Amino acid sequence: MAIDPHFEKKQVGTINGNVNTRYLLLISLSAAMGGFLFGFDFSVISGGIQLIRNHFGVDEVGEGFLVSSLYMGCIIGALIAAKLTDRYGRKPVLALSAILFAFSCFGAALSQTMSFFVVNRLLGGLGVGIASIISPLYIAEISPERIRGKMVSVNQLAIVIGILITYFSNYLLLKEFGDESWRWMIGVGTIPSLLFLLAVLSIPESPRWLLMQNKAAKALQALKKIGDNDYALSQMNNITQSIQSVKKSSFKELFQPRMKKVLVIGIGLAVFQQWCGINIIFTYAPKIFAAVGYNDSDGLWQTGIN
Repeated sequence: MAIDPHFEKKQVGTINGNVNTRYLLLISLSAAMGGFLFGFDFSVISGGIQLIRNHFGVDEVGEGFLVSSLYMGCIIGALIAAKLTDRYGRKPVLALSAILFAFSCFGAALSQTMSFFVVNRLLGGLGVGIASIISPLYIAEISPERIRGKMVSVNQLAIVIGILITYFSNYLLLKEFGDESWRWMIGVGTIPSLLFLLAVLSIPESPRWLLMQNKAAKALQALKKIGDNDYALSQMNNITQSIQSVKKSSFKELFQPRMKKVLVIGIGLAVFQQWCGINIIFTYAPKIFAAVGYNDSDGLWQTGIN
C-alpha cells in the first residue's frame, strides 16, 4: 500500500505509526498565532504612546497606567486560563482569547476617553494572559514527544515575530497617518485577531483534554488527523496511562522541603526575567532613541532593527 508523502515515519518513545508532520505544523502555527498577538499587544503601544498621551492629555503617571493596564489584564488572564481550559477545553478558550484580542484592538482604536482605552487594553491583557498559557499547552498536547520541544518553540518564535512586525508596522503607519496613526497601529491588530479566530475554529480539540473528559471516540478522531491508525491507537494508550499516573496534589505540597529548590528556581526565573528590564526597552525604546536625537519614525525603525 502506498504511503502518503505528507506522512513521515516516526518512532516517538513507545508511539508507533506515521505522523502527518505537515498537518501537525499547520495546527501548531494556528495555535501559535496567539503568541503572535501576544507580541503584537505587548509592543504596539510603543509606537504611539506619545501620541496617545497627547490625545488624552495625561502626565507621566497616566502614561505609565496606559501602558501597564495591559499587564494587569495579563495577570487576570493567566490566573483564570487553567480553570477555563480544564472546564471548557483548549479550543474554546483559544477562541475566547482571539475574540478578546479583536475587541481590544477595535475598541482601543476607536477610544475617545482614557477610561475606555484602558478598559480595552485590559481586555487585550486578558487575551494575552490566556494565550500565553493555552497556546503552548495546546501545542504540547497535540505533539508527539520526540518533536514536542520543536513544536512548542514555534509559539515563542511567534511572540518575537509579532514584536518585530509590530515595530515596522508602527513605523509605516506613523509616516502615513501622522497624529492619528496610533489608532491605526492598534486597530490593525483586529485583522490577525480574526484570522486567529478562524484558524482556531479549524483545528481539532486537544486529545488529552478529550480523554480527560471520557470522550475517547472524539480523541481518537482527533489523533487520526495527526497520524495514521497505529499512531492514533498508541498515542491514545500513552495519553491514557499518563492521565492515570497523575496524582492529585494540594497547594501545601509546594512548601515541602523536597520542593524548595524547584520552587526557588521557578520563582527566580520569573522574577529576574522581569527585573532585567527588557519590558521597558520593548515599550519605551522609541522614546529612548528620541531622547538622543532621532525623530519618532526613525526611533521606531531603529527599535525594529535592534
